[in-house]
Amino acid sequence: AIAGVPPFAGFWSKDEILAYAWDASPALWLVGIVTAVLTAFYMSRLVFMTFYGEARHSSDIHPHEPSRLMTAPLVVLAAAAVVAGGLNLPFTKDLHFMGAWLEPSLFGNEAHLSLGGGAQWLLALVSMAGAAIGIAGAVAVYLQHRLPASRVELPAAARAFYVDEAWTRFVGGPGRRAFEGVAAFDANVVDGAVDGVGRSVRAGGAVLRRVQSGFVRSYALLTAAGAVALLVWFLVRTSF
Repeated sequence: AIAGVPPFAGFWSKDEILAYAWDASPALWLVGIVTAVLTAFYMSRLVFMTFYGEARHSSDIHPHEPSRLMTAPLVVLAAAAVVAGGLNLPFTKDLHFMGAWLEPSLFGNEAHLSLGGGAQWLLALVSMAGAAIGIAGAVAVYLQHRLPASRVELPAAARAFYVDEAWTRFVGGPGRRAFEGVAAFDANVVDGAVDGVGRSVRAGGAVLRRVQSGFVRSYALLTAAGAVALLVWFLVRTSF
């Protein structure tokens, strides 16, 4: 099903995605079909390396059949992989239960395919051919050993094309320095501005606290000083 072989569920979902991708842009479809071929290849590789060939475990490990607790969910999943694709067949909308159930959540934003029936059949045939090519390649490499796996499994592919290493170097190098710079800016500038307002208020309060001593004689002295200052101001104004 994951390899995209009809009539399993994975074929219908993959084929519909590829059809809409072609309708939007042939370049997107090309990326999708290459991905589909690689998916068929590595899923077949998974099966062949797991269930075929020589045992790869050590002698102290004794494999055994799983219990029903593990096989029952797999049976349900396998049955769904066989029949679930029929829930969204393009030939009729009577079985589109999933789409009808999701329609209220999607607010009716349904994509419309402008391709004709002939174009859809042609794209489906190309999709099936891509799945067959991927499976055949895995058979030739991992089942029949016609081609050494070392020629297919490139060192870069084994290391995920160095994506994880690139992220590690970025996060530990320039990324870390950038993060430290942002943290320093936040602590010194952003927090400094906010804390500066608080310090200014506290400093002003300390000055006013010296004036507001709570003693009546101090308030009387300030009142008398204010009255004298007003009297002097009036005398100066009237003199000139």
